[in-house]
Amino acid sequence: MTPTLRPAHVGKLISGILTNRTAAGWAWLAPGGGYHQHQGFFEVHWEVHDTDENDVRLHVESPKQTVDTLLNDLKSEMVLAFLDNEIKASVSRLGFQYKRGRRISDGMVRRNKCTEPFRVQLSDIQSAGSPELNIEVVHAGLGPIIDGVVQRFSPRLDEYFRTGLKL
Repeated sequence: MTPTLRPAHVGKLISGILTNRTAAGWAWLAPGGGYHQHQGFFEVHWEVHDTDENDVRLHVESPKQTVDTLLNDLKSEMVLAFLDNEIKASVSRLGFQYKRGRRISDGMVRRNKCTEPFRVQLSDIQSAGSPELNIEVVHAGLGPIIDGVVQRFSPRLDEYFRTGLKL
């Protein structure tokens, strides 16, 4: 079953507009934590930049390793799981193009809050016409597969955020 997408979040970047959507069960947040607080968060989401509307990027976000070693290590493990050849094959079976992400080396994952394991590239014919709709198209096909990976890590993330302790 495809996990339900939450409403889109649209933000401004220096280079333009960014749209992202996460699915139910793909985000964890500690009280007072968040991306802009640099701590107490873990999230998987789809993201589209307005300058490249046909590229739907999968992002995994956590604090940098210098802030929270455990969450960053979990991010590293999850990124490796997303780089599995079966996901690449699934993207191809759906008729989309697969492009491996940048900043996926161990060192880059440790130094950055955000890691893009891969992106799905839609042709102009496959495009639904907007960043939000392109995310929906990709999520309809890949959402269950991505959710399967996320759910393998959920017990550890749930425990971390429930107890507030480093496991």
